Amino acid sequence: MELDMSKKSESRGKQFRWSKPIERVLLEVLADEVKIRNRPNNTFRTSSFNCVSSVIIEKFNVECSSDHIEHHLKIVKTAWDIIAQLRNKFGFGWDEV
Repeated sequence: MELDMSKKSESRGKQFRWSKPIERVLLEVLADEVKIRNRPNNTFRTSSFNCVSSVIIEKFNVECSSDHIEHHLKIVKTAWDIIAQLRNKFGFGWDEV
């Protein structure tokens, strides 16, 4: 049995590099999606991920799929959870600057 590596790499898709400006657009568009109630039950709709992807593609001229958006949102949520835990610990301060 022979494994076709080209199909395996195609299924994984292209690697996407997140810059701070692209991440900012991700968060701004998702915040707008919350405002128009496209986040029922604390879960974004697929249309929200598609919307973010379209804005990033248009603004930065890069290939970005809704899967990239969904995966990076998990990373952002994990980072935010760590920050929130640290903020609640005694001895840690928060500098708004």
